[in-house]
Amino acid sequence: CFSACTNGANPSGAEGPYRSTAGNLAGMEQDSPPSANGLDPTDPMAELEENAKLLTEQIVLSVFSVSNLYETMTTPPEDLALDRFALSTLLYLDHDQYRYREVFVSGGDGYYHIPKEKLQWEISEVFGIEDWAFTDQSGVIYNEQSKTYSILSGFGIGNGLECKNLTVSIDTENNRALVQYDLYTSSEFPDSKLIGPCTTSFSIRADENGGQYLRYIKSEIQEKMEDIFS
Repeated sequence: CFSACTNGANPSGAEGPYRSTAGNLAGMEQDSPPSANGLDPTDPMAELEENAKLLTEQIVLSVFSVSNLYETMTTPPEDLALDRFALSTLLYLDHDQYRYREVFVSGGDGYYHIPKEKLQWEISEVFGIEDWAFTDQSGVIYNEQSKTYSILSGFGIGNGLECKNLTVSIDTENNRALVQYDLYTSSEFPDSKLIGPCTTSFSIRADENGGQYLRYIKSEIQEKMEDIFS
């Protein structure tokens, strides 16, 4: 249950440690300064590279599982992983080039609000899944009249993994983006370990407005460095 996990507590049945969304709520009503991350907002290649990094971080954080790593890296995301991915969008609202930063709307009442249509757009682009909805286990409230999801702020998200040293290669000929990184158990663990170098790949696709977005293809561990359960 995500909504009950306020103040950084772990959702029931998940593994943590978690990155808390507490503190993001107040900033939702303020626009980020132009090029806050130092990137040129008019450069489509820079935007693709930045989104490849952010989506990789987001997938590692929410879809991969430290207790079932190889299966969660190599198979399509299961329903609860998609719940976590959708909610983890909140962690990237202050990145001005993050494509999905406007999926969540202002939560001045203590809730985050998510129009179903916008969230479906995000899940459809990233994973190619149509007609997606939160599971009953997510703790998200759905308003049928307004077609909007709502969730209390302050919940935690994460499955005990993080990526560092990310680099992006764009293959314009084949419309592919490849992200290389080192996969670690979370630094919030007292004995964070390097699991090994990994790659995550995306296809580059065109939207109906002439822009570009990334569709997740797969992730792979290139060389296993550490047994995370030893």
